[in-house]
Amino acid sequence: EWVIKILNNALKKIYLLKYFYYEILRRKCRILEKDGVPGRI
Repeated sequence: EWVIKILNNALKKIYLLKYFYYEILRRKCRILEKDGVPGRI
């Protein structure tokens, strides 16, 4: 039981970290697009 809870918490944290990471990448890409560089990874 507690192992499943720990795994679920870890997965949620990993998901949030990925979400924030992609948000930062998107913002960097938008800044690049303003400079005339396509923001595709």
